[in-house]
Amino acid sequence: MMAVSELNGLAGLTNKEAEASERKYGANAVPFKSSLGKCLAASFSSLSVRLLIISVLTDIVSILLGLLGYAPVFGAYERTVTVTAVMLIVGITGGIMRENSEKILKENFSVFPKGSCTVIRNRKPVVIPVSEVRKGETAIVFDGDVIPADGIVTDGSVIVEQSALGSSVQAEKTAAPDGYRSGGMNIKDPYSVFCGSAAVKGFAAVKITAVGENTQIAKKAESLSDDIPENNFSGLKRSAAATGITLAVITAVILTVNGASAGSLMGGLCQGISCGALVLAAITVGGKAIVTNSFAADQVKRLKESGTFVQSGECLANAYKTDIIMTEREGMITAGKYVVSGFIDGSGKEYGKFSEIGKGLSKMLKTAVTASVRVGTANGTVTSGNSSDAAMFDFVNTGRTENMKLQTEAEENGIYGVTVTIGSGLATVIRGSSEDVLKRCGEYFGADGKKHKITNKDALKKFAETLRLNGKDITAFGFSDKGIKGGNIPEQGAVFVGFIALQDGYPEDTAGSVKRLRSQGIKTMIVTSESRENILFTVKYAGIKKSGGVVVDKVQLGKQLPEQIEKINAVVGVSAKEKIRLVNTAQRKGKRKNVFFAGNFAEDVPALKEADTAFAAASAPACVKQVSGAFAEDDKLGIVCAEKLISASRKFNTNYIIFLIIRMMIALIVSAAALFLRW
Repeated sequence: MMAVSELNGLAGLTNKEAEASERKYGANAVPFKSSLGKCLAASFSSLSVRLLIISVLTDIVSILLGLLGYAPVFGAYERTVTVTAVMLIVGITGGIMRENSEKILKENFSVFPKGSCTVIRNRKPVVIPVSEVRKGETAIVFDGDVIPADGIVTDGSVIVEQSALGSSVQAEKTAAPDGYRSGGMNIKDPYSVFCGSAAVKGFAAVKITAVGENTQIAKKAESLSDDIPENNFSGLKRSAAATGITLAVITAVILTVNGASAGSLMGGLCQGISCGALVLAAITVGGKAIVTNSFAADQVKRLKESGTFVQSGECLANAYKTDIIMTEREGMITAGKYVVSGFIDGSGKEYGKFSEIGKGLSKMLKTAVTASVRVGTANGTVTSGNSSDAAMFDFVNTGRTENMKLQTEAEENGIYGVTVTIGSGLATVIRGSSEDVLKRCGEYFGADGKKHKITNKDALKKFAETLRLNGKDITAFGFSDKGIKGGNIPEQGAVFVGFIALQDGYPEDTAGSVKRLRSQGIKTMIVTSESRENILFTVKYAGIKKSGGVVVDKVQLGKQLPEQIEKINAVVGVSAKEKIRLVNTAQRKGKRKNVFFAGNFAEDVPALKEADTAFAAASAPACVKQVSGAFAEDDKLGIVCAEKLISASRKFNTNYIIFLIIRMMIALIVSAAALFLRW
């Protein structure tokens, strides 16, 4: 692990070198390349235009037969001019519509990560938009970040999730040996990371080797023009097709018989074929490539304006079918933006500000937080890291920080430990829930900075539980003079520092979104690894609680899950595998539920892939490329974005159903006009 203090001084680019790199290798983006000619060619080769061409050619044959005296023309001149004009209008308009909708879809279905990242510029860490990352840059990757471009790890180590590139397993990437060069697309390479992958755990420097169109994810990107499925409308499509064919046959037969009765079977046959093709063209006008994408582009554009990005057309087409939303709490129901509401020491005393804590104790707390959180800073400002870590770091970030060096770290049963050297001494910081940390502690650091015997463990636990019931997250810290050995964190003899209470915010419209979803018959259920106390507050605050609703843990679920799932408001303390079980149970045969899973972009990848529709905040391109997914550019949008996506899906489906009905009506009108005018 690379220490935060090592960021300053790392080799990177200067501003001038970054500009030169952009001129030579391009920007870190995949722009849409205009292809009007290709779209026009596709439009003129569509079924509707081909049918119009058949109509025109049949009329030309009729005109030739008339000139040779074999058969009467029966309005072929007028039809030729009219249908040719219609054919040109349909072809040209269709091509322009197709190009415009493909542009919108490709811009918004982009597999490229959005947002910002930390890089080294002028030997200092700075935060820049992902699009401004350049080849040769040194990017800093923290827990929760998406890799902004292809590169090689030069320092530290990071575990990445690579489903965007087709891998279902996480992989550890470590610093490459001197002189190492990437061998291109090899996701098993232990030193190479790729654009769109997500950093699940770790802290590393990455030398950028490819940007924009030269990244592997850009080369791997699928064609998006055929990405909007029409399977939801198969019944209505068959009805439309049957209507068109029936009307075309009736029109052709009547006009052929009419021509024969007028003394010319050949003239009537040409007239019938021409008008029959015209009726079929009326019911096929537009077609999937033009109209489906046009409707989809309209909804995708609206979603983008609200901060929601659709990752696949399947998601847009199918989200409206949702019966139940299974969602994480943080960043989905809550904003995922923490602030510290207070610190409680081992005596039970609460402090609202860091400056209120005694000098000795504040020094211990600052050391504990600095050693155990994963954030990057530039000029004293947090540049990256998860929100709770960043909030705690900001809380203690005053005055001088002791110079410390990481020795080893470990994690077991929810407890995190990190052994560091401070000067000539060695200490292990233990971090976790108040209950778990207190189990390992017999003493606490008082406000005077001295050790005192803990005599009120039960009172401290009750205090922490009360805070959680009021919507606070609790993170406790302890110190041990024993190091971590064999991955084992010291179990006894630690000294309790205290616990920090964190308050997560709630987006203004969270409860409103939950209420509107319920009015549509969609159930919202929290599925999380967090504690019951935290979730009880959230269930009530977000308006999820209903009469008879319950909050259960994984033990209480037991074998009765299928029968209980309709009554459950939240399931707490569940692992990633247990989330899959919940999704699959809801999708069981019989009373199958369409599950919309909204979760963490790294931890919940397996459940996201199992769900009918997937949604994640901020960095979803890294995890839901292979599923029908969407993501929010801003963490705080969570369940609000999910509601907007479902609403957009409903609108898309409604538009398409109306379009199919209008096609049938147009075909009926054209057929009636052909018979009435005796074309």
